Amino acid sequence: MRKLTPKNNDPILRLLVHYYEPAELMHSQYKKLSDEWNRKGKLSQTKQRQFGIYFNLWLATLAVLLEGFQENLIRSALKPWEENNSDIKVHVSVINGNVPWLREKLQRYRNAVMHFHATTKKHEEFLKVEGYLKPLEWAEDLQHEFYMLYRAYRQARFLIELLEATSERR
Repeated sequence: MRKLTPKNNDPILRLLVHYYEPAELMHSQYKKLSDEWNRKGKLSQTKQRQFGIYFNLWLATLAVLLEGFQENLIRSALKPWEENNSDIKVHVSVINGNVPWLREKLQRYRNAVMHFHATTKKHEEFLKVEGYLKPLEWAEDLQHEFYMLYRAYRQARFLIELLEATSERR
């Protein structure tokens, strides 16, 4: 593997910080309230509003994350990592292989969240998709794949940084 891109110029880390981490935060908050709702059978009005906000922002941010992941800059930055790390290669492959028609529906959902619409029709298009995949399960799986990818990437990058630092001291 060639010398590492400095952290401030690493597009993979930029995607992590600006899109994956916000999606993960929104997802974890949504899941926490969802678990509470399932456990108690209800949420206060405030928590119900928060649940909806976290849910919408998670899916919208996940759509932007997926869109950014498709950019040539990210693809080319990941290529050497895929060649040298089978875990990264597997996670990139799974993310790239996700269902295109659900990706398009998720993009429309993001647009519905970020742009005013008088009805919830565009939100419902994603949530009510019928087929062999349930859209929320698909989104959960996609979120998990990004988690696994970034875990593998951070570990691999850390090891190379460690090796570089060790070789510089000699």
